[in-house]
Amino acid sequence: MKGILFRACIASIAALFLSAFGVIGSVAVLQTLFGVLGVVFSVSMSLLLSFNLTGVRNDRIRRNIRYEISGTRNCIVADFAVSAIASAIAFVFGYNCFDWLLVATIITLCSILFEAYNFCRLHKLSIDIEEAILAEDAP
Repeated sequence: MKGILFRACIASIAALFLSAFGVIGSVAVLQTLFGVLGVVFSVSMSLLLSFNLTGVRNDRIRRNIRYEISGTRNCIVADFAVSAIASAIAFVFGYNCFDWLLVATIITLCSILFEAYNFCRLHKLSIDIEEAILAEDAP
């Protein structure tokens, strides 16, 4: 959760910095990025829900894998929620003494990058599950 708040603060600072150079937020860009984030979120959640741990017989390993899956799921959901809230605020307030569109755009862009990082984590977790199953099946 601290990471999400940290990224939101960095996005706000970056928006202030960029707005000093005349960069402004765009509704079309924010809508596009949020649409991409929605698709990536959906795929990530599908991957998380499709993990099959029935082949893992070691209780300690199965608990560790479930813990990793739960942690990743919670991070993805929280990150998506922050982006959705930031986008909603931006659509309501737009540019009202502060460029909320630019802040929401940067937050959403950071969320997409975070989702890419989570894809890598999910891939590693999938490999770890495969290795655990192979290790249990070895004589």
